[in-house]
Amino acid sequence: MIETYDLYQFVDFPTRRTTESSSILDLVFSNAEAFVKSITATPGISDHDGVHAKVSCKRPQKTISQPRKVYSFEKGDYSMISHSLDEQYDDFIEASLTFGVEELWELFRTTFLSLIDEDILSKILPGSQRKNKPWFTREIKLSLNKKIHIFKRYVSNRNEEIFKSVEEISCEITKKIKCAKDKFYSSLSEKLKRSPKELWKFVKQSGKEEETTPPFSTIQGFKTDDVYKANHFNKYFQSVFSTPVVSAPSAESSQCHLPSMPDIDVTYNGVLKLLEEL
Repeated sequence: MIETYDLYQFVDFPTRRTTESSSILDLVFSNAEAFVKSITATPGISDHDGVHAKVSCKRPQKTISQPRKVYSFEKGDYSMISHSLDEQYDDFIEASLTFGVEELWELFRTTFLSLIDEDILSKILPGSQRKNKPWFTREIKLSLNKKIHIFKRYVSNRNEEIFKSVEEISCEITKKIKCAKDKFYSSLSEKLKRSPKELWKFVKQSGKEEETTPPFSTIQGFKTDDVYKANHFNKYFQSVFSTPVVSAPSAESSQCHLPSMPDIDVTYNGVLKLLEEL
């Protein structure tokens, strides 16, 4: 596997030592030697050392969708496209006498795409970092726009009556979103039977790309400090090691001074009686 993926192993010191031997149990692989800045051994638990590697690598970047143009081909004026191509047919034949194959293809392609832009309806889908919410209906969008409009009036006037209207429409939007969510999730099982592609599209959009370890929930609240997270992980992984026994009891101290139990005689009649009583 190392040769197949062109990997390099960086640990060149033993990580487990005993009185009789030492061996390398922990390995660090990379296909780019420049990424690993340093690697050292740290004292561990029992006879197993830890490995501390300083690696310099880029953090994953979140892909941002760009605006794109989408054509409604079912609403195109194809008769106009055919008429325009017929008008330019003579010019294309004349150009074929002097142009090469690549130039002719580029001429036809440019002409055809320009006709598509002119005679087929299209719209621009805006790029956004926020994922589309399938339960976000047109009614909810209109309510949100109404709330924004009323809130702008409140900012300019500072009227308590207008502020009450903002609170009322906020409660209304919350109820609408909850109802829309419940309705959407209740229909997922039916969509899986009817249109699995639509369901898996929603599952894919629901995925999250976290660049760091998420916050820890503790008794004191949420912890976002990276040092705290690292120490917490260290304590957790240290728990898998067995702690050394300080003082093991000797065989003499474990002996009991109570009277010994007499010998037990096992006879045929006794075993037969026990079996009959089962």
